[in-house]
Amino acid sequence: MNESDPQHVDDKPMKAYVQRALVLDKPGAALNAVCLALGLQCKNLYNTAHFAVNNVTTAYDRVDGGYRVKDDLHEHQRVAIERVNVAIDRINSARRDKHESEVASAYPGAKTPELKLVARLETFSLSPLGSLLDITVLDNVLRAWPGMDGTAVYGRLPAAAAQQVLRRYKAAWAGYFNSLAKFVAGGAGFTGKPRSPSYLAGNSRYVLEIPLAQIGRTLIGLGDKVIPVDMAETLALTAEEMAAWNTYPILEVIERALMRRGFGSGTPQHLRIVPTGQGVKFEAVVRVPREFDQNSPLAMLEQELAAQLVTAKGKALTPAKRNDVFVCALSEHENMPSAGIDLGVNNMATVAYTTGSHAHVVSSGRFEVVMGRQDARIDRLKSVLMTPELRALQAKMDEAKQRGERLSRGDQMVLRKGMKALYADPAYLEAQRRRAQWLNDFLHKLSNNLVRNCATRGVQVIVIGQNKGWKNGGDMGTTQNRRFRTIPHARLIELIRYKAEQQGIVVVTTEESYTSKTSFVNNEPLRKHSGKKKSKAAAEKSASTKVEPEQTSPAHEPLGRRLKDERNTFVNAHQTGRLARVHADVNAAFNIMRKVFQRMAYHAGLTLKYTVMRLSPRLGLVQAEI
Repeated sequence: MNESDPQHVDDKPMKAYVQRALVLDKPGAALNAVCLALGLQCKNLYNTAHFAVNNVTTAYDRVDGGYRVKDDLHEHQRVAIERVNVAIDRINSARRDKHESEVASAYPGAKTPELKLVARLETFSLSPLGSLLDITVLDNVLRAWPGMDGTAVYGRLPAAAAQQVLRRYKAAWAGYFNSLAKFVAGGAGFTGKPRSPSYLAGNSRYVLEIPLAQIGRTLIGLGDKVIPVDMAETLALTAEEMAAWNTYPILEVIERALMRRGFGSGTPQHLRIVPTGQGVKFEAVVRVPREFDQNSPLAMLEQELAAQLVTAKGKALTPAKRNDVFVCALSEHENMPSAGIDLGVNNMATVAYTTGSHAHVVSSGRFEVVMGRQDARIDRLKSVLMTPELRALQAKMDEAKQRGERLSRGDQMVLRKGMKALYADPAYLEAQRRRAQWLNDFLHKLSNNLVRNCATRGVQVIVIGQNKGWKNGGDMGTTQNRRFRTIPHARLIELIRYKAEQQGIVVVTTEESYTSKTSFVNNEPLRKHSGKKKSKAAAEKSASTKVEPEQTSPAHEPLGRRLKDERNTFVNAHQTGRLARVHADVNAAFNIMRKVFQRMAYHAGLTLKYTVMRLSPRLGLVQAEI
């Protein structure tokens, strides 16, 4: 460690914490009613913020160097600009007073405090949207923006919850501009131009988020607020329903959830109340200690790389950058007991080990049967709920697409409104809930078994193949592409990482280009091979090659190939006996490890023998009958 490193002045290990989302007990009827009403007001506040932003941005025309206000403004645009300027003037006045006080009390020779003012919305403005999206300005504007009854929607919510809605709205714009910049720069991984934030559906609810760090044993009280429960604002919450919220023992409920998950203790960060089809779901984000052996591979690697795992300001790196640091460090390591995981379609996950154990090939058979049954049920339900008008519009849209045209704006609005109503149908929502519940259960059981198998074999590092945009650019044919997108590989990777790190196992992801076309037993370099015309039913593993990075090196003749008719078989050139034909996904899983461990090579201590597994709902991963 560099002695001049400003982040670390001693050798004390950094405390490791992680955030976990806990699903809390299902709320009772009275509390559920309050949450739905508050969710409606969150949606109203979000839409009110967008109304203000929309009226300000449409009041200006873009000109060289900035924006100029239009000559003929609508009353809504004029009022919006006036309200924003009133808020900006109030904020700037307070900042000037504070700045004068700081200057007067500053020590002689000290650096002069900086005065940061917000630009008013003038006839010519550099960035009207930038001024309004200042979170202080947005908060002040919405605090006084009247709703249908003349009172501010902001005031119907706990102040902390209202502020979170506005932060999420601002984050939506930040995400839009970030995506737009990437799209303009090249558009890799995008299926189309990003869309700016828009209004939420009128009958929808929005996520209610409340910070928990500074509250007591119960939720933030609603006091004497009058909170409508419907869009028409004809009914309000009753005293009994308000009492259910005000007396809800949130910390006690979180403590029970922590015990159920085996975390023991944790610090609640915030509460999320998420609208579902027929009610709400309570989720608490909790900061818990990462409990694993301090002598584990993960703890030792984190200690070794402590200075590289934080930014210049001492903040933790993003997951993607943290992964890059780990991969770079591991490339210099040798002989670490490792496992490589290749994700696919016919075989959901193939795990190869450097410990001498047989590989595990997890079949997707049962998964596809059950998911196919669930999807067929949903399709039948959609067919029943589809009105003749919607069928006609969809047929019209398909015909327009074939001609390279679009539906008229009016038809698009009717179709969009009709489909929203269909997707909000209780029967449809229940079918989707059952599908999501089964899928979540399957992924948890699969990830749990994969990690347990790695832990029992002494694995210290798990390397998972993953490519950006692999769900969008597939060239495996329509049927294979649809099958590939059905499997939530990203969620599976997330669960494997979370559960493996609890065991002290290091988990990294790496791009997997050329891993399915390269011979592991021949120690063939991972590189581009001589090109051939790709068939429509290209190998399922071409899911990983569809986003292959450009290679500057010339193409080479391969030392092995994956059979076209036997997709699970990889034939190695210059090999005889059991190494002449190996399982293609096992070969790819070993090559995925080579992407990280640069000096890794095949040797006699490794085996490419494998066992085909299936996931039993009761027994977990068991050997499949072939």
